[in-house]
Amino acid sequence: MCQQELDALKTQNANLQTQINLANLAASQNAQTGQLLADNAAQTATLRQALNPTPIPAYVVQNPNGCGCGGYNACGCGSF
Repeated sequence: MCQQELDALKTQNANLQTQINLANLAASQNAQTGQLLADNAAQTATLRQALNPTPIPAYVVQNPNGCGCGGYNACGCGSF
């Protein structure tokens, strides 16, 4: 091969290597961005729970509005 062909191949090789490096960099940046967004969402959820906690009942109680079978004495557990 003559020197011009070798120089052209070297230039092409360098361009392809640059494209690979840029693609790897973009993939790395996307992964970092995704991780940051996930961490921020988790931190926001933790802060919301700490600042405005959801009440958790100590124990389950029976419905005080009837026997749970449709109301209006549908199953004979009281009169309305």
